[in-house]
Amino acid sequence: MHPKKLLIAEQGKALREEYAKNFPKEWTLIFAEDGEQAIELMDRAQPDLLLSCIHMPKIDGFELLIHVREKHYAFPVVILTNFDQDDFKLRAEELGATAYYVKKDYTIKMIIPEIEKYLHPSAT
Repeated sequence: MHPKKLLIAEQGKALREEYAKNFPKEWTLIFAEDGEQAIELMDRAQPDLLLSCIHMPKIDGFELLIHVREKHYAFPVVILTNFDQDDFKLRAEELGATAYYVKKDYTIKMIIPEIEKYLHPSAT
């Protein structure tokens, strides 16, 4: 089985560093600082999963979801955001998000098994 490749679209440098430090070492992590960079990397790297926040410079997480849908990409898109509003969650789901998590409700260690179940759906 090949190592799983995650594209992480997160503007916060400290959070990107925490992901790099805490996510399983067998995952290949590709980081984007904004949505524009995420689209470029997604089209080039063909990740197994996209983990994205909503609020980013240039292109936001909703626009990333639209790009994924327009390109007919089959990988799961997990939203991990500070926005706890129902309308944000509903919009993300309507645009094709696989899952929507609010950062205040999850530590990085807690989000790992959530990501795992989307990387290995037959194992759940």
